[in-house]
Amino acid sequence: MELEKFYESVGGDYKEVRRRIPSDDAIQRFVTKFPNDQSYEKLRQAVEKKDYEEAYRAVHTLKGTSQNLGFKRLGASASELSSFLRNVNPDEMDEERYEELKCQVFKDYEEVAKAIRNLQG
Repeated sequence: MELEKFYESVGGDYKEVRRRIPSDDAIQRFVTKFPNDQSYEKLRQAVEKKDYEEAYRAVHTLKGTSQNLGFKRLGASASELSSFLRNVNPDEMDEERYEELKCQVFKDYEEVAKAIRNLQG
């Protein structure tokens, strides 16, 4: 799968990334290393433990990495969850909204991960 098609499939912005990283080889190296980042796994673990502070840190990191790589859809959903968790009071948690936001991040992440596997051949 060529990089432009990869970015299109994950709701990304290939042209914006290409302006910052002038080599397709370099972009592909960064993209294929993305699944090695532990932010997503830390987010899943924090969600399971209902550790909202750790979930915030993990999703905030995931947001930054996604935005740097031009994964706009994942970056946007991670940004929404990050904003939601920024100053959350566990006693006043809107569980329904939290569930909706985290599920969207999980869905967007899995979409990117699957596309990366396809990109790798």
